[in-house]
Amino acid sequence: MGKVLLQKAMNSGEIAHRRALLRAEAQRPWRKVRLFFYVVFGASGFIGFWINLFRVIAGRELEISVRNLVIQSAVMMIMFVLWKIESQQQDRLFARYLAQEEKRGEGK
Repeated sequence: MGKVLLQKAMNSGEIAHRRALLRAEAQRPWRKVRLFFYVVFGASGFIGFWINLFRVIAGRELEISVRNLVIQSAVMMIMFVLWKIESQQQDRLFARYLAQEEKRGEGK
């Protein structure tokens, strides 16, 4: 009898978790697209950073290379910050919906 109740409690908790996840995803439907662009632009900045770093080390077109190195560094930092902000917002939204779902489950 105890195992059945425990299994039902786990299932209701899992159901609440999945419902909260779906509600959070429905609230922000373009999140995955934004994350994709953050990764793509961050990777572009990373590649550009290394190319310009080696150009600076080699001493080629130093003025342009240093400026491009700073730009690529800024691109990587901006994409990282945007990724962190997006993740924190999603976590807060999910936590709010999970609390609502758990509260709804307790009321039954």
